[in-house]
Amino acid sequence: MRSAWTAGDAKTGLWDMPAALAACAAVGLALVPPWRPALANEQAKPSPATSSHVALDRDDAAGRLRVLVDGNEALVYQYGADCDLVHYWPVRSPSGKSMTVRHPTPYPHHRSFWFADKVQLAGGRDVSFYGALYSCEDRKNPKPPFRDHVRHVEFLPVEEKPGETAVTSKLVWEMDGDKPVLDELRRMRVVALGDGEYFLDLTFTVTASHGDVTFTSDAVHYAWPYVRMDPTFSVEQGGTITNSEGGINQAGTHGKEARWIDYSNTVEGRTEGLAVFCHPDGDPSPKWLTRDYGCFGPRRPDAQSGKRFTLRKGESLEQRVGVLVHRGDVKQGRVADRYEHYVEGKLRRYADNATGRTSPRRDSVTLGWRQPFTAFDRCSRHTPCAVRTGLHMPQTRLDVSPVRNERGGGRHTACACYFPRRERLRIARRENRVKSNDVRGEGRPAEPLGSKQCTPFVS
Repeated sequence: MRSAWTAGDAKTGLWDMPAALAACAAVGLALVPPWRPALANEQAKPSPATSSHVALDRDDAAGRLRVLVDGNEALVYQYGADCDLVHYWPVRSPSGKSMTVRHPTPYPHHRSFWFADKVQLAGGRDVSFYGALYSCEDRKNPKPPFRDHVRHVEFLPVEEKPGETAVTSKLVWEMDGDKPVLDELRRMRVVALGDGEYFLDLTFTVTASHGDVTFTSDAVHYAWPYVRMDPTFSVEQGGTITNSEGGINQAGTHGKEARWIDYSNTVEGRTEGLAVFCHPDGDPSPKWLTRDYGCFGPRRPDAQSGKRFTLRKGESLEQRVGVLVHRGDVKQGRVADRYEHYVEGKLRRYADNATGRTSPRRDSVTLGWRQPFTAFDRCSRHTPCAVRTGLHMPQTRLDVSPVRNERGGGRHTACACYFPRRERLRIARRENRVKSNDVRGEGRPAEPLGSKQCTPFVS
């Protein structure tokens, strides 16, 4: 059976571009295409240039679920009947390169991006699902059938939203062929971030449905989950591991606490990276396993890391992580900012919460006095122009009181510099927010009172 699941394109509200350009010219603004701001009360219209698209191509016969972001393969969920361990491979970069590797030498049990452990069902033997590949007749030439395995059972109904899709699968960890040890529920939300970038929000939940289960993994050979980077992205070939605390490479990150870790490199002239985020619902700053050759992943809290502990029958254990696949290095990919947005539930495809529209990530804007800056179509605090004008306008109407230039402003997508100079001055005089009513011929307002530098919101 082969089927295709598709999440519909996000809706994008657009300004009339000639009118927008004319208004910008009146205040000395020049827009660099493709600038597409919008007003909230306009009817949303789809736009191929800015629409967000996530599709799932399911092939049960081959045991593959391909995840397509904006028409390109992002990753593949491998769940065939001959698999010893359900896993994700390949995981592709924004430019289409495979960022991960499976069955590498000398560790063929590494499986690109996977989740496993070593456990013992009450009354049974220790079972290493981490090394399930070797539970066959010939360990030196692993082939199915595998005595111990993690088996995909079924998919649950797909959840679709503009620009994102979530798929949940049921799995079972089995020993000795068909004896269940743990049940697993795995939810993966895929968000298209634009320009080939995407984000995975994954939750792994294992439940001891068949009796007490003791976790017996040591402190060395496990992570929850694991990622094995392709050698071309490894530190050994010029890549860099960076954690949230500033640690660099294996020496500065292995066994250290961190909220996230990023692995980036320049391959064939393109710098790209993959970051793993730990959600604060669990351990917000766990210790990490990292290797310069390419393996890394977060661990459980210390009380359950490298120490035996038992899940009683009916109890569950959960791990939630985010995976960001981005362009540029850790700074250019804005990994730290995006981690904060993930924790706050704001990391999505540049969509306005109220309208669901999709807008471009950011565009270069040049002010009339030849001072360039970057304007953001959506922000939760203030855009750079608000620092200049002291005004920050909600997009829904023009005749409103501006929000003060302080952190914590509401959801605004247009600020004062986009309105005619006369209207800006009228509002400024009314609010006593500027020192003078004088505006230079090129459209620059006087410096506002109490102006302070703000941090723009960037998804």
